[in-house]
Parts: sequence; C-alpha cells; structure tokens
Amino acid sequence: MYIGPFAKKCREYAEKFYSTSWCILSAKHGFLFPDEIVPGNYNATFCKNRSQNISIEELSKQVVEKRLDKFDRIVVLGGKCYVDIVKEVFRGKEIYAPFIGCRIGEMMKKN
Repeated sequence: MYIGPFAKKCREYAEKFYSTSWCILSAKHGFLFPDEIVPGNYNATFCKNRSQNISIEELSKQVVEKRLDKFDRIVVLGGKCYVDIVKEVFRGKEIYAPFIGCRIGEMMKKN
C-alpha cells in the first residue's frame, strides 16, 4: 500500500468520487487495484530513470486484462509524467487530469 501523504490524499479523493472504480498506477508494477499487494518496497517513478519501469506494452496488456478499457473517461491524480503515460495507454479515451500544472503542495490542497 502506498502510505505517503500525497498517496493518502489521492486515495481519499478516489474513494469519495470513484468508490468502486479506481486503481493505482505504479511505475514498477503497472495498474494495481486497491486490494492488490506488492512484495517489498521500491522506488520507481515515470518521471526519472524509466528504463526500470513497466513498459507501455505491458501497461496496455493490463488495461485489457483488468478490464480498464471499459471506461470512457480516465481520471489521473498525478503530475505530467503520469498523465503522459496514461494518455499513451488509453488512446482515444477522455483523460481528465485535475492536477496538471500544479506543484505537489498545490495538488495536496486541491485534493
């Protein structure tokens, strides 16, 4: 489980507005549902050192496997790096990114 302050705020937002239809985008593991557990700690982001990250191809495969392609509108609670990945994986879908252009402190206040 992601436990940092920003992750907690995003989880609260997702549970409030999308209680049954949200997931986490992990740079290492891809799309994770709230009840999925990953072993150990890791430090990966789509913003730096992307060579260690999950591939776009694998993310696209997960979208189908996890039936995320059934949604017409995808909400991204994150910065530009994550929004860009989601746009690439969910081509043709409406992407809503309320935090684009915000710094982390501003994101926390909006949440």
